[in-house]
Amino acid sequence: MEAEIGLSDLTDRELRIVYAAVLVSEAGVPFRSDALRNHPLVARMTHPTYHRVLRGLIAKGLIALATPYKAGHYVLRRTAIQMRAGHERVG
Repeated sequence: MEAEIGLSDLTDRELRIVYAAVLVSEAGVPFRSDALRNHPLVARMTHPTYHRVLRGLIAKGLIALATPYKAGHYVLRRTAIQMRAGHERVG
């Protein structure tokens, strides 16, 4: 399934955060970073690792800072995940 939706190249830590984001988010509604940080899939990560991996997922376009918030609220970029899935099917 990970290959089908374009996530097969993500690390275990990245996958944990993406899966947790899916579970704490509602379609189109920003989720709070503390909800993501406290999810059982993520809670055992060290604080620096969590932030490093989250920044990486933002750089990859899978998670984005939610507007109009300046910090602490994110959205899962499902379109980015779908685009990655489409890319893998083509390639």
